[in-house]
Amino acid sequence: MGVLQSTTSLPKLPLYPVPHYCYINTIAEANDVLRGIQGPAVIGFDLEAVAVNLPDVPKPRGKADKKKKLAAQIQQRKDGLFELDWKAVTICLVQIATEDGGVFLIHLSAMGDVPLELLRICESPLVLKVTTGIYSDGQRLWDSFRWNLYGAVTLGLMAKLAFPEQIHPKLPYSADPGLTTILPHVLGYSVDKHVQHSDWNVAELSKEQKDYAATDAHAALKAFQQLLVLLAQVQSNGDLVDENWYTFDVVERKRVERNSGTEWKAACPWWSGLASEGFVGRNLN
Repeated sequence: MGVLQSTTSLPKLPLYPVPHYCYINTIAEANDVLRGIQGPAVIGFDLEAVAVNLPDVPKPRGKADKKKKLAAQIQQRKDGLFELDWKAVTICLVQIATEDGGVFLIHLSAMGDVPLELLRICESPLVLKVTTGIYSDGQRLWDSFRWNLYGAVTLGLMAKLAFPEQIHPKLPYSADPGLTTILPHVLGYSVDKHVQHSDWNVAELSKEQKDYAATDAHAALKAFQQLLVLLAQVQSNGDLVDENWYTFDVVERKRVERNSGTEWKAACPWWSGLASEGFVGRNLN
């Protein structure tokens, strides 16, 4: 969600294989399996959501109204007055892939509640969460539950550092490619996204939906692991790579730098400051 898809013609590649996964629809089981994820760790992380329209709640108009609404939400959380309203929750499913090969599909809309262990993982800076378009996931977590997302890795920008001449080289660095775009370059697989826009707000997900959801999280983690190897090779050639170019926290709906808490912006010295120029070349140390 919230990412650019491929504009480059590539040879037809095999679909990413569906991994083994565990479907979970109870709070007790969710807390039990998620309790095993302790930092330091890296997880593939993704959400499936639906649009929610609340006719009785006026939508904010303009930046001033949006800032006022966000300020009220922040104060509400600080005062401990936030009450979860499932009619306003957009997140239906959370997918997590772990380094030991586990893939868990946490079906929140079937539970009618949220596992506390999921909150711990989202707000733990010791657990890196990796996926494409992760900023929009962080915003959804805030909108639905008033949760922050610490240790967010936006996989599309990370992939651009390994393949700057193949992945959107003529666009600004901030143009964040999706899994469909990066996976052929990173792992040599394609992904089928047609299920993404199906109805996730159902009591029981179809096998096709479960397969798709598990694949997304698993592929994201495997791509991250491969990109670490590729970027280490880039660094060994003397080129500067900084994890802060693609890693941030989403706090109170905003992207902030992990160490300073100041506003994070997608920037890399390999890309021109002019949006019309795109990638210009790797900078040496």
